[in-house]
Amino acid sequence: MFTRSLFRTPDQVTQHHILDRIARLVDEGALRITATQHLGTINAANLREAHRILESGSAIGKVTLTGF
Repeated sequence: MFTRSLFRTPDQVTQHHILDRIARLVDEGALRITATQHLGTINAANLREAHRILESGSAIGKVTLTGF
């Protein structure tokens, strides 16, 4: 996803347009995010819980943490 910015390609602005379009579609409800569980800020306990959920093999969608 970040190849353009990483390699400073001449069409870097295209990534901006793509992300703007995706944001608009999410806001309009045409696209849905796949995050299903938010565990709060990143810390040892929440990270362990995220791993437990993912390793259970029963997670549906994304498990998220904030504060990186």
